[in-house]
Amino acid sequence: MRLMAWLVLTALLAAPALAQTSDQPPAAPSPASPGAPDTTKLPLAAMRHEQPRRDETDARERARYGATEPEVLKRQRAEEDQLYKDIMRRSAPAAEGQ
Repeated sequence: MRLMAWLVLTALLAAPALAQTSDQPPAAPSPASPGAPDTTKLPLAAMRHEQPRRDETDARERARYGATEPEVLKRQRAEEDQLYKDIMRRSAPAAEGQ
């Protein structure tokens, strides 16, 4: 009876170890579909954990969203300056005539 218990115990301990060892290399992943892009390879910058530069980010945002917030603010300031100059130009002759 003791011999049977030792054999069962040895078999239970050896089975997972034998199941994990393999002489065959792991199988290559199969593509999802023939026209699908290859998602197994990352861009080199992502693999190096490189962050995009500010000019690259700005260019991508301009392409995606149009004008960025600083450009909108700059355009608004230019319009306000032009309005201020027009008002000052129009009010200046009235002040001289008095």
